[in-house]
Amino acid sequence: MASLLKIVHYLAFAVGLGGGVANAMIGMQLHAAAPAARAGLGAAQKRIGQIGLAALVLVWASGLALVWGAYGGTAGLGVAFWLKMAAVVALTLAVAVLTVQGARAERAGTGPDAATMARLEALATGSAVAAVVLAVVAFAG
Repeated sequence: MASLLKIVHYLAFAVGLGGGVANAMIGMQLHAAAPAARAGLGAAQKRIGQIGLAALVLVWASGLALVWGAYGGTAGLGVAFWLKMAAVVALTLAVAVLTVQGARAERAGTGPDAATMARLEALATGSAVAAVVLAVVAFAG
């Protein structure tokens, strides 16, 4: 069971991180895109964001199941584990704000503020990379 949870955890993380990078790349192209193309690019960003959010939910679910199922809880996991969790919380908060900003902009019929979205995407990506590095440190052995 632990192997299946690890597979789900790693694949979900890869989907989320890949989606975040894809959305950032699309975002960089939006300002130069023709008005007709902007709607399609925005729709792609929305769908990628939805998939990334679902992936993040799977990361949390599989991660919690692993910690309590494979490791018997958080006791003894060390500082690197808690730093990794701080990075995952930062990632989760960034994704939550990105999601809310996108939904508000859609309801208003405008695009979200590009500079704000770029900063949040950078925070999410940086947090995701930090979480991977710290996970390697936390679970090396």
